[in-house]
Amino acid sequence: MGLTLFNQFELTGAKTAFRFDKVRALLAYLVVEHSKTHHRTTLATLLWSELPEKHARNNLRLALHNLRQILREVSPDIELLQTTRSTIRFEPMLSADTRQFEQLLTDSSERAQLEQAAALYTGDFCRGLYLTDAVLFEEWLLLQQERFHQQAVTALGKLLTLTRDAQDWAALKRFGERLNVLEPLHEAATAARIEALGRLGEGNQAKQVYAAYCEKLNGTFGESPSEALQALMAQLEGGEPTVAIIDHLPADLTPFFGRKSELSQLSRWLTDDRFRLITLVGMGGIGKTRLALAAARCVQSDFPAGAYFVPLAGLEADSHHDQIAAAIAAAVGCQIEGNKPPADQLCSWLQGRKLLLVLDNWEQIVESADILPTLLKASAELILLCTSQVTLDFQAERVFEVTGLPVPALDAHDAGDYSSVALLRERAERFVALDDADALSAIALCDLLDGHPLAIELAAAALRDELLTDLLAGLQRSVTELAVTFRDLPPRQRSIHAMFDRTWQLLDADERTIMRALSVMRGQFSTTAATAIAGVDEETLYALYDKSLLQRVSAEHFSLHSLTTHYIRAKLQQHSAQWQAALANHHTHYLTWVADAHQAIIREGGTSVVRQLNAEYDNIRFAWTSSMKAGNSALIAQSSLGLSELLAADTRLHEGAHLFGLPLNAAQTQSRQTLIATSWLQGMRAYFQFQLGKMNNAEQLFETAVEIAEEMNEPQLLLQMLHHANDFQLTHTDGKNLTEQLIRTEQLARKLNNVSILGLTTQYRGGIYSRACRYEEALPFFQEAEQIAQANQLTTLLLESYAWQAHALRQLQRWPEFLRVNEAGIALAERKGEKLFKATLIQSMAGYYRRHHEPQKAIAAYDDCLKIAEQLNHAKLILTTLMRRATLLEQIGRYNAAIADYQTIYTLYGHQDDSRMSWALAEIGRIQRDTNPTAARQTFRQLLDHAHKFDQAEYITLAESELQSLED
Repeated sequence: MGLTLFNQFELTGAKTAFRFDKVRALLAYLVVEHSKTHHRTTLATLLWSELPEKHARNNLRLALHNLRQILREVSPDIELLQTTRSTIRFEPMLSADTRQFEQLLTDSSERAQLEQAAALYTGDFCRGLYLTDAVLFEEWLLLQQERFHQQAVTALGKLLTLTRDAQDWAALKRFGERLNVLEPLHEAATAARIEALGRLGEGNQAKQVYAAYCEKLNGTFGESPSEALQALMAQLEGGEPTVAIIDHLPADLTPFFGRKSELSQLSRWLTDDRFRLITLVGMGGIGKTRLALAAARCVQSDFPAGAYFVPLAGLEADSHHDQIAAAIAAAVGCQIEGNKPPADQLCSWLQGRKLLLVLDNWEQIVESADILPTLLKASAELILLCTSQVTLDFQAERVFEVTGLPVPALDAHDAGDYSSVALLRERAERFVALDDADALSAIALCDLLDGHPLAIELAAAALRDELLTDLLAGLQRSVTELAVTFRDLPPRQRSIHAMFDRTWQLLDADERTIMRALSVMRGQFSTTAATAIAGVDEETLYALYDKSLLQRVSAEHFSLHSLTTHYIRAKLQQHSAQWQAALANHHTHYLTWVADAHQAIIREGGTSVVRQLNAEYDNIRFAWTSSMKAGNSALIAQSSLGLSELLAADTRLHEGAHLFGLPLNAAQTQSRQTLIATSWLQGMRAYFQFQLGKMNNAEQLFETAVEIAEEMNEPQLLLQMLHHANDFQLTHTDGKNLTEQLIRTEQLARKLNNVSILGLTTQYRGGIYSRACRYEEALPFFQEAEQIAQANQLTTLLLESYAWQAHALRQLQRWPEFLRVNEAGIALAERKGEKLFKATLIQSMAGYYRRHHEPQKAIAAYDDCLKIAEQLNHAKLILTTLMRRATLLEQIGRYNAAIADYQTIYTLYGHQDDSRMSWALAEIGRIQRDTNPTAARQTFRQLLDHAHKFDQAEYITLAESELQSLED
């Protein structure tokens, strides 16, 4: 009498037939889970989840009736199935090979019992029992199959150690062969067989085993055997006694990609006695287990007692310490016997052993993790490497965050060297060969998936049925639909939905509500934004980060992984009201922040505010474009000025022209608020148009914006439009007819108490005189602007007034005043982090040094200015600084250095239609003319070609004349 569950399902003594496979499945489940009392609803859902509960329970009742008949035939004296109206319990009196197998492994690690256990494991648990319409049972079945398989592998690994220590070479050969049947690429099993065959004098057969292993390894992974195995074969071929290395870690079934820096750092930590509890933390499917195993393999030679893998995924959330201890003991071969608690027995066994334990999947039993400090105290040489989606929260814990694989830029020439793309290509090879023509799509796909390894593998599997371009297009609409049916993947990893469903269960109701609200975010976001939009406090935000649901971007900013975002947004389809509320909070928060940024830029300068813009710009842009589509005129009007200031401060001119050129979705009958918003949009668009040099468009838009502001009797709007129109007129006209409009603007600014525009307007009036070289008349206006800025703490205005004054004072040669103003400006710019203003004033100081015959100080100032200009990538400032430094170098006879600067100017900007490029070439040729005529001829020929290209008659004549002179 007995039940066989390994390999083929078989029940000895049963005459009544199993009516259907679900009865067999029910018996297998009850036998393995015999320690539990099961609710009927749970079992009905397990096997008939696709049916309504009433029908599922009815099917369960019929299945139980059939099962009870069968069990009474094999056990007439004992009622094995104990049932009530709501529960079912199975009495563990029926002999089952699975129970015997686990009992043998639990009770002893003696060789005889391990051999009995290995003999019982004749194949996969319930092989051939497939219930395609019972997903929950299939998931349980696969977990059990993997659990029993790993136990058998562990038992055989212990037998390799025992038989090798006993020098029982025949048994070592036999158990190595058996382990290779279960794990064809298990290197320790292969090494044991080679050693045994060498000791038995069967060298040729050992070589055949090695050759077969190499062929399988190369054909599967395209890799060569490890150095240790190669050394083993070298010993055999050299006639030396072979000594195998026993590997207790499970073999990889697929290649491991990338993570070189992570492996290097983890290897250092694992061999550093200061780090005894290391946790790899990351979202599901990110590759924590693979990385942990790879790191363990790198350092296992440092652990004489071995490195062992302990899967914890099968344990329940309420698992006791003794259950965890039993799982660890089973993996390492610790014999648990008697009444003493398993945890105490394990601690005694660990003493004196230098051991590495890889403890996998803590997230579902994190409340029981306080067994870990107990284990660490039991053995001073024990190292624990854990994986979890949640930090374990111990003082001694060293957290290692695992993120996605690196993704190349779209224009990268070495894309194939990136592990994300390499992973996609390797996994896709079963179905299609991706070549260079697919490179852009492959990069885009990896980028869409944020380098998430499991998602990339699922996408590769989808290429069995779709073209890469079609797959990419589909995933851009709904990435969470990725799914496969591979039986060697646990169900939780067969789809994006399944992977995140498991993570979602780790959250309480409040955390789920917060995550739904945060899913409206685009890119990174600050804690302040999260609080405003999702109502989350900082402590909860960090708790979500600890659960791998948020990613840390900086000390102040978080983000959501793109897959997390897609999954939660799909969840939000069932909570549309919450989604709309979160969107409204998002748009209001960001555009209100943008509106307030205007004053921040005026008072504090643009640098710090622009830094925040860059950090959260994706959210600002989303809030703006969505509000435009929704026709939210009030919010658009409120934030227009602030957004234009931000974009201008960061020189995002094309972006500004685009965003303010978007259509505002408004009703046919336009309201007053819509007209006001329209005026703001046209005025700000005009501002960016004239900054881009599109003068005609800008002038017309300014006129329209001013007209609307006047018609609507909106003085604040009118003031802003007049101010920008003044800026346009002063910059792009001679300004002769601008004084009257400036006075009008000044009067309106005083009336509205807008001190910033009042100061700028005063400065513009001085600018008119300065452009006419009437510096004495200009200076009082600049000084008045400085006073307004000082009185009202307006940083930007103050810096501009210093720059204008410095220019005027230098022209008037009023050097003490120039130095005071310039130095004050540089100090303020340094204090506020305003690099552009600082560079401009340093350039002005270089001019002072030139005038006072201090060329070395001037060159040093130009060098400082150029460093800042290059940091800012400010083309105009780079060009003017190089030009001025080159002419100074030429004046003091440093000709080679001057030529280098002129050549840099041409290299950087020679493609532009700019006469200064021809001037630079002409200067190089002129310097070379007396010292190196051959080089001069080449330079003037280059000048001639450049001048012809841009139709520059003056330089064509100059080049021809110089070439003729050099020929003569």
